[in-house]
Amino acid sequence: MDFLNLSLNDDEWGDLMFGESAPLALPPDLLQTNWCGSSGKSLAAQTVAFYQLIKHSYEQHAGLPIKNVKLLDFGCGWGRIIRLFLKDIVPEQIYGCDVDRDILQWCQSIPGNFTVSEPRPKTLPFSTTFDLIYAFSVFTHLGKETHMDCLRALHAGLRVGGILIVTVRPREFISSRGIELRNLPDHEIDNLLGRFDDGQYVHIPYVMEPVRGEIPYGDTAIPEQYILNHWQLFFDVIDFSPFLADPMQISVILRKKQ
Repeated sequence: MDFLNLSLNDDEWGDLMFGESAPLALPPDLLQTNWCGSSGKSLAAQTVAFYQLIKHSYEQHAGLPIKNVKLLDFGCGWGRIIRLFLKDIVPEQIYGCDVDRDILQWCQSIPGNFTVSEPRPKTLPFSTTFDLIYAFSVFTHLGKETHMDCLRALHAGLRVGGILIVTVRPREFISSRGIELRNLPDHEIDNLLGRFDDGQYVHIPYVMEPVRGEIPYGDTAIPEQYILNHWQLFFDVIDFSPFLADPMQISVILRKKQ
């Protein structure tokens, strides 16, 4: 089915792609919730909001139309965001990768290019250069060294001046005891908040095997000051602002340096 240039606004498009008669296969609601924290209309609304943020941010800061980009969803999961871009971009220019081979099975029905990525990548798993890359709720889970590996790989995979959009956790994620933090005692929460306020990288690893000396995943909160101090080795920080559709995500918009 050719989705390009459908006469639907973004909300109508989201209703179609996440509705009961969705033209592309959707995972069961339980899998959607386990992977994304919600399902159905609430997840569709959040997804459309981030899709719009990506489009508007790229066109504003790159000064180019979204239809011409080569696009990568880094950590695409079951393809909930990337499928919306079928209305704007030809499938040959759409790419997605994820470390979870099983979840990628749900991308088989999505026109585009999808493959498995490494937990601590030295390069992206595609031999091409991208104009625009986004990562929704990926840097919210990365270990400190793993996140630097990802930044280097993303920097290498973007053209000069290309745009990278990611989300990170706000301070409130710690204070509200999000996800794994709910089991931590008060003094450990206070310690994490102090580290965050000092501009330090905050990461609570999952129970899993390390990769090259680090457990790559857990729950992570990265303060703005840390981003300004470390990420600007690779990128100019264009914007750092709340993502209103999800109060536990902060959007960070970056432009690749030389």
